[in-house]
Amino acid sequence: MRPTLDAERTQRLLELPGGRRCPDDPIAAVGAKDPEAGTASCARCVVEEVGELVVARHPLRGRAELEQRELQVVDPDPGGARGRDHSDNALVENGEVGKLREEVDLVEHHDLWPRVEPCAVLGELTGKPFFLLPLQLSGDYQIRSHSPFPDMRAAAAYVIESFARHAPEEAHLLIKAHPFDTSLFNWRRYIRRRARALGLAERVHFIDGGNLEQLAADTAGMVCVNSTSATLALAAGSPVCTLGEAIYKVPGLTFSRHVDEFWSDPLPPEPGLYGAFRRVLVDRCLVRGGIASESAVRTLIEAMLPRLGCEAQTAEPVFDPVEMTAPVG
Repeated sequence: MRPTLDAERTQRLLELPGGRRCPDDPIAAVGAKDPEAGTASCARCVVEEVGELVVARHPLRGRAELEQRELQVVDPDPGGARGRDHSDNALVENGEVGKLREEVDLVEHHDLWPRVEPCAVLGELTGKPFFLLPLQLSGDYQIRSHSPFPDMRAAAAYVIESFARHAPEEAHLLIKAHPFDTSLFNWRRYIRRRARALGLAERVHFIDGGNLEQLAADTAGMVCVNSTSATLALAAGSPVCTLGEAIYKVPGLTFSRHVDEFWSDPLPPEPGLYGAFRRVLVDRCLVRGGIASESAVRTLIEAMLPRLGCEAQTAEPVFDPVEMTAPVG
């Protein structure tokens, strides 16, 4: 929700949490008569005044300071956001990246959450060993026909339970959403409940966003069913454990023992092996191009024709690339 305030309501809004009135104010600020009035009470009065969830968390020191700071969003319910897990009554506030999770709790459906969440979680993991689980799409052929799981929920639950039983106490598990997951399934809530039930609320984390290539390089080890994300980890020399069938599941490249042993003994790929594997794959199995844009489809056709023994075509394609687009697994 993004409230639209006119100038008069905005000025009134900024005056309310100030905790004191200014000389040119005809109306005293809310809480001015009560020196013990807390932030929550100020916030509640502001909500009653404007009818929107809009105001500052901390008591501010006056209009001059208020005018120099961005408008911040805070929960009007006193004591509602007691901790990280109390997201139903959470608040939004600016903060340093490394301290976001200490000072900020955002409601799950808030439109700012996808932008702030990765920074908050990754800031919390700075300097700590973490394993990475990239989620895949349950409807993908990779999961339906080349994995031991009926869907990704079962796979995630399996990994979390293995982590709970066998991972070192100092280790964390970071679960990353698939960028093309448009389902209505609430992964954040599902993972949080699983983690709580296993006593891992502070060690299992979920993000929807972030730089996958950087995460794959920074992780202590990647666990996946058979995601192509594993190639990023292998290219960076990070350990990889696969739970399903994958083209890169080769001795010396991926972990060959059970995932329960991976948490305490994540072995990296043999030096130089992934580079050799990739060269063979590119030369024998792959063609350049894609199906997500017109230029990618054109490149794909041009690369496929010689493989099929045909001459390259120079004419414009006679298809609608929009109809051929499909999510990448």
